[in-house]
Amino acid sequence: MSKDPRLGKSKNFNDAVQDRIIRHSFYIESYKGKQAKDAIEFIDDEILNTLEANLALRYERIKAVGFDRGVETTRRLERQIAELTAVIDKYDQLQRNLQLELFDFGYNELDWTVQMMNNEAGINLNMTTPAAEQIRQAIIGKPFTGETLEGWFTSLKQSARDRFTREINRGVVEGRTTDQIIRAIRYEGYMDTTRRQTATVVRTAINHTANETRMQLFKQNEDIIKGYKWVATLDSRTSAICASRDGRIYQPDRVPALPAHPNCRSAITAITKSYRELGVPTDEIPRTTRSSMNGQVPEDLTYSDWLKNQPTSVQNDALGVTKAKLFRKGEFKISQFVSRRGKELSLADLRAKDPAAFVNLEE
Repeated sequence: MSKDPRLGKSKNFNDAVQDRIIRHSFYIESYKGKQAKDAIEFIDDEILNTLEANLALRYERIKAVGFDRGVETTRRLERQIAELTAVIDKYDQLQRNLQLELFDFGYNELDWTVQMMNNEAGINLNMTTPAAEQIRQAIIGKPFTGETLEGWFTSLKQSARDRFTREINRGVVEGRTTDQIIRAIRYEGYMDTTRRQTATVVRTAINHTANETRMQLFKQNEDIIKGYKWVATLDSRTSAICASRDGRIYQPDRVPALPAHPNCRSAITAITKSYRELGVPTDEIPRTTRSSMNGQVPEDLTYSDWLKNQPTSVQNDALGVTKAKLFRKGEFKISQFVSRRGKELSLADLRAKDPAAFVNLEE
């Protein structure tokens, strides 16, 4: 990840907090990568290898049964396939492993945020910290991108079982050998899809944990907070939703859900009240920090500002060729590529919204 151009420009407390959260996000992305790698290794070692071993032992017997020998034979075949795929239930262990990891990560994020804010303020803000059980329930009980952690793993497990069962059934119908089935599972996309989907859930769950832990802390201390700011990653992989929200200030009861989508990398930072608004006597504050906590919104580069100064190739990667042309012409702002409900608008949607913008637009 390249250096974020917003770093190193802190002018006040809220600037400094945002700066620290952006820097901390580099660590979180590295942590996501490690946990996703560990999850993929678990799938390969604990699930794929066992599936292949079971398949080598049982597939020829399953193939001999076939599908066209009556209802009872078909039921027997289905039972044998179910026994063969039972190893996929090891996804439950993977979920438990990740859940414990997320609990530890969440507690560490909570401690880091409290210490960081106290350090930047130059005083002890006496922040109330959420109870451990509250953090745990926020991590596993609150849905992210539509499902709870358990719901996502139930979906992963069923998806893997369905794909494997289809591959076995196809092998029986086509008369494939055991080796052909194993090669298809390992090399023809079956496991790639399983690995990719699992890594996405792991990465998204970590973003959920980081932001939800932080939000639980902020909600416990809303007497010192007057708003929240969306902070998106500044690169060509940033989604239209996050790009459109970057830099926006939200009231405490109006913060959109984070993560905004699978593999989301955005974060939320709090806008704290000034010393005066908090009723803190300034003569009790170290002179070096007295003017920093002034309640001002962090000044920074928004995603739109950043993208305007990027080469055409980066703009095209970020938005797509046609949307990038509309953006460069000034026909649409980044925020206009997304509906009020947070859905990315298609070119057809944009054309219906403003047909004139597409006149003389080079294809």
